[in-house]
Amino acid sequence: MKPRVRFFRIFLIAFCIVFAAELILRFGFGFGDPPLFYASDKYEYFYQPHQKVLTFHNRLITNEFGMRSGPAEGEVVILKIGDSVIHGGVQTDHDSLASTKLEKKLRAQFERQITVLNISAGSWGVDNAAAFLEKHGDFGAKIVVMVFSSHDLRDNMSFDPCVGIHPSFPESSTNLALVDFVSRYAWPKIFPPAKTTVPQPVNPAWNYFFDRIRKQDWHFLFVLHPDINEIAAGTYNEDGQQLLKMLAENDIAVIRELESGAKASMYRDEVHFNDAGQNQLVTEIYPWLTDRVEAVLQGR
Repeated sequence: MKPRVRFFRIFLIAFCIVFAAELILRFGFGFGDPPLFYASDKYEYFYQPHQKVLTFHNRLITNEFGMRSGPAEGEVVILKIGDSVIHGGVQTDHDSLASTKLEKKLRAQFERQITVLNISAGSWGVDNAAAFLEKHGDFGAKIVVMVFSSHDLRDNMSFDPCVGIHPSFPESSTNLALVDFVSRYAWPKIFPPAKTTVPQPVNPAWNYFFDRIRKQDWHFLFVLHPDINEIAAGTYNEDGQQLLKMLAENDIAVIRELESGAKASMYRDEVHFNDAGQNQLVTEIYPWLTDRVEAVLQGR
């Protein structure tokens, strides 16, 4: 076989393999069209508005503010504030989110336009959430549910550049599924970035929310979400215990998921809920919400 013919055949086979991989990754798994972020000088980053993305057969939809919610309006508005636990990421379909399920259940029960706004993003802390509300307001909400974990006690914003730099925070589409797969999934798995742990002070934004609850007519609930190690130990770590003490001192209603039925089988990794976990969150919150929605509808 002539070298030129051999080269052409090798090139053709390689092209077919790459082309097939592109098609499989794009149409089979949704790579090439990742959810996009924007950078903020107030709250670090957030999802870009008006997105409809399909990845891993899961739909990620954002509203006019970049929340994983419908339009930010309603007769009764509920703020559900947190990090990646309630956000779900591309591993959780829009309809599987606890916020989506709660909204549907409440609308069906009360037959009113009740909206649950999912104000969250991966690796967010309470200071991100506080800055978001300071920038955009509370959307007329009378009911607020906050879901965070023990490690969030000291999770402070750093404003390290990440949007458009870190593969988990793209600001524009690569248009190629192979590039998206390699840059956002394969490369970080093979060469994970080094993690450095620097002691952090207690996040001052906790006091922001405690002060705002006292001054504002909010029905407020805090859900303390355990990680998988706390599930195994059956108790919250030292930061979790300190957070519980702070919540008690400020008369905050708390659901401790270690006591409300959260199990290791409801997790997809060390901290994030799978679909069963999202259902668990609905089970925990829904009874409390129904009473508060009734109160708001009655003007209380």
